Amino acid sequence: MKIKEILQQIFKGEPPKPIECIEREVTQEEATEIYLQDLARLFEVPADYDRIKKKIEPGWRKFLLKIQKGDTLFLYNTPQEYWNNMSGRKGFLIKRNGKMLEHLLILQN
Repeated sequence: MKIKEILQQIFKGEPPKPIECIEREVTQEEATEIYLQDLARLFEVPADYDRIKKKIEPGWRKFLLKIQKGDTLFLYNTPQEYWNNMSGRKGFLIKRNGKMLEHLLILQN
């Protein structure tokens, strides 16, 4: 069996695009809380840990600044089978006029 075939069996192809995995609409405040909680779990520290807040601040603010009036913010998350096959992804996306404008990946395996 070729390496490519083995990898395809393990990963079962590329994960879906963020726009295909929308979980739910979120507010900026909810998104920030989800982001902090996921990072806290990843680094095994409390979600209010100041160093985490400082570390994410620049990239997170840059992402949120792209949101304009009329845009919608969504949480996306690949189905569990992708996480089980080491190709899971979670993040946020901004939709404008029905199309994905920007996305920010916050977790992947």
